[in-house]
Amino acid sequence: MDNENEKTTTFRACPGADLLCSGCTCKDRHNPGGAGRHLPISNFALGHLRNGYKAIYPVRQRRREGSRRPATKTNQERSHNMARKRITEAPALKTWEDVDAALREIAEAELNLGDIEAEMNRQIIGAKKIAEQQSKPHSDRISKLERDIKEFVTDHRDELGKAKTKPLNYGEVGFRLSTTISLPKAKEKLAEIIRRLKARQMTDCIITEEKVSRDGLRKYGEDTVNAVGATWKQKDEFGYEVFKDKIERMATPGS
Repeated sequence: MDNENEKTTTFRACPGADLLCSGCTCKDRHNPGGAGRHLPISNFALGHLRNGYKAIYPVRQRRREGSRRPATKTNQERSHNMARKRITEAPALKTWEDVDAALREIAEAELNLGDIEAEMNRQIIGAKKIAEQQSKPHSDRISKLERDIKEFVTDHRDELGKAKTKPLNYGEVGFRLSTTISLPKAKEKLAEIIRRLKARQMTDCIITEEKVSRDGLRKYGEDTVNAVGATWKQKDEFGYEVFKDKIERMATPGS
């Protein structure tokens, strides 16, 4: 046991008291008249009591004697530690048999997707038919009313006056000046119209959309493609093909 007369920072718990003593002459019980200093046990952090009745450093004294917090790591140290902790995942496929099994799984998944999409399309078609059946009476009624209104307003057009419109409670009817231009569908006739427009310098009436054909450029080769300002690149593109028909045969009983 440490010498009690030495001036140290060692404190001893007095039996029967909630005090810690330094330099006190008491051994078996607390001596209030001792020459030492008495501190409440609450001044000490948990875990500082050691070897029975000994305690090393009160909380405030420990901090006062230069205990420092650990220095904060720099960003470079953090990134270095993170780089060391990086985990590399092992390849999921290790043999050609694994690749073949993955292709089979893709084929099965694509077949399932096809079944789901087919069922979705059947439901959409069915929903459209039901909607058409339900909406047909309303559409027919609207068409008949439009014809009746147009016939009546045309017969009473002179009652509209110069305004050419007549407001009513639930809408208005009337005539509006509209202009339509029809073009022939034959390519030869359209080409003749374009020629005449160019002859009259009416180029603002011609819509020209210019695009570059990648397929057309490809047949000229690398040198020509680069010469016109495009970029020629070639690389091996990965691809795969699954034999869905084989999977279907395997799923068919008796095949």
